[in-house]
Amino acid sequence: HFAKSQHILDPALSLVLAVIAASQLGLLLIGIGSDLDFIRFTGFALGLVLLLLGVVFYEAERHTYAGLRMPWPIPSDRAWRLVHRLAGSAFALAAAGLVVLAWLDVGAGLMLAAFVSALVLPPLLAGLATLALRRR
Repeated sequence: HFAKSQHILDPALSLVLAVIAASQLGLLLIGIGSDLDFIRFTGFALGLVLLLLGVVFYEAERHTYAGLRMPWPIPSDRAWRLVHRLAGSAFALAAAGLVVLAWLDVGAGLMLAAFVSALVLPPLLAGLATLALRRR
């Protein structure tokens, strides 16, 4: 099963590790007094990536190996479409929130919390939606 989804998991893991590395670099630059605000740059870049991901999820067609990977099956084509549209919308909202926070320069602490929220909440929301639709 891992081999079938490895082409999706590898870029996702790379993205999460890139956000962590960029956050660490941004904190290091803040610590040494640099004028380069790498955390804001990361917020804009992650917002762009999540917006693209949101559009892809929103427009996705049902496929055996593509889309959200859940430990349980999504029961019908209608449920699959609803869950992916919900996830796409959630990723787009998270992207918009990150861009707004980066634009307003709210500080490193709030930006780091926003990074975590933007990466965790949309998949969590999609997982809960699949469970809710599965019980119907």
